[in-house]
Amino acid sequence: MSQSVPQERIRIFNRERYPIAEFRASVERSWALGDEGRAQFSYPSRKTDIVNQKVLQYGNYILVESTALPPWVGVIDTPREWSAQKVTVKAYSPEKIFSWRRGPLERVFTNTPAGSLFEYLVNLVNAAQPTALKLGNVWKGGQPRQETFNPNPLSEELRRIQERSLEDYTFRPLVEADGRLTIFADWYLRVGFDYDVLLHQGRHGGNIETVDRIMIEDGDIANDILGYGEGITWVSKPASIIVDPPSIQTYGLRQSSISYDGVTTVNGVSNNLVEEISNTKNPVNRFEINAINVGDTFKYVGIGNSLKLQLQNVGFQNGSIGYQARVRIIGMSYNPENAKNKIKLIVEEV
Repeated sequence: MSQSVPQERIRIFNRERYPIAEFRASVERSWALGDEGRAQFSYPSRKTDIVNQKVLQYGNYILVESTALPPWVGVIDTPREWSAQKVTVKAYSPEKIFSWRRGPLERVFTNTPAGSLFEYLVNLVNAAQPTALKLGNVWKGGQPRQETFNPNPLSEELRRIQERSLEDYTFRPLVEADGRLTIFADWYLRVGFDYDVLLHQGRHGGNIETVDRIMIEDGDIANDILGYGEGITWVSKPASIIVDPPSIQTYGLRQSSISYDGVTTVNGVSNNLVEEISNTKNPVNRFEINAINVGDTFKYVGIGNSLKLQLQNVGFQNGSIGYQARVRIIGMSYNPENAKNKIKLIVEEV
């Protein structure tokens, strides 16, 4: 099968969301599930139609569109690096905007799904000063939660809600009919799609390359967890315990405890523990591979997507060495300067 090279379009928008520049450059960039992605590009400093303060101003938005990869959208920020003949510009996915805002002195939510908490954070971001962020598809069918917001960076609050709920968010760029950029903030039970596409090695038809550390089996195993919330004394702290018998049978008893700031009810602690033990009852199988754009491979690459992975001479499965299972993409990075038809994937076993 042939390998195709993605074609890309790069546009800069000012803080009022209007387009102010379009140009060609090799933009190295990354995507991450529930975390900040980053991008950077270099441009000749003599080309002042692009290298000027209006276009490269901190806080401007950058949109990179590709014929084969998901779009990348974010904001320009520090650091900016200069050499004798070029400037290197850094940009960050919209989590960075949340880091520029702080929460209230105290705001307590009870019996509130994570989607509603996400909605509150997005509205808080824009209440301080309007941005390109706009509420999009917000799923509110999750487990009711108790959360307390304080004057912390909203990026920290966003991370906490996502990690505790195990639900997902994504930022979806759209250029409106008037040319202005909108970044829809979506919240889902789960981001991504399931595909029956096989990622596999092979000289004839293989669509992945392995790296030095292909597979990492990691994570602290815990199968008997005590969770507790806020209180003046230990006796007054709401507490709950959750266990996973199959994990205990396989690995032996492994106890741990965890504190949930801002949680003041037993029910709130219990809800958090259900999600916690789902992450800790087994070790995490994580893989680093390079996907090659053979055929339609890049068509199925996206944060949260799950595909089938098959490897030889790696891992234990069914009493022998080798691996085949469904994995989910939790991180991606692409550097067109190094390899235009390859993308680095970080995947976890589903």
